[in-house]
Amino acid sequence: RHSLAFPEHDLPAPMKVGRKLMALRPTRSGAAPTVLLDAGTGALGSPSVSFDGRSIYFSMAPAGGSFFHLYQLPATGGPPRQLTDGPFHDIDPVELPDGRIVFTSTRIGTYDEYHAPPSRALFSLSATGGAIRLLTSTFIFDNEPEVLANGRLLFIRSDNFFDRGKVETLLHATYP
Repeated sequence: RHSLAFPEHDLPAPMKVGRKLMALRPTRSGAAPTVLLDAGTGALGSPSVSFDGRSIYFSMAPAGGSFFHLYQLPATGGPPRQLTDGPFHDIDPVELPDGRIVFTSTRIGTYDEYHAPPSRALFSLSATGGAIRLLTSTFIFDNEPEVLANGRLLFIRSDNFFDRGKVETLLHATYP
């Protein structure tokens, strides 16, 4: 429970996990990175930039925390603002053109049919961090939402069969 190692069948974690969020300014060879946020002994991951370039959304399990939640950070750095809370893993945030945030979460309350880790579905929340709404429903895993040019969401739905070493991965699209 206190490990920061996340094998494929553990509780959900962002696909890209680290301890520091950094920026390159200017973005050219030889530029030194600037630390925007250091999670210390916690973990952060799945950063995405807002459409206007002023904010960075990411998932973080702070030092001593048991769950990943969503945060918003000014692109220039500063203190992060927590957007979600509760006994759920909230990961993979991405901003929609209307300002809402879509994310992956275990708050759906179902469990994988084979090995019983918490299922993950897509949810949205308002830009201010409230009005959480379910977008997809599954008893397996919906992950990594991305916004398409036409406003739809592309996401991965995966089903793991660990005893057979098999993973079924499908791309789905939906309107948010």
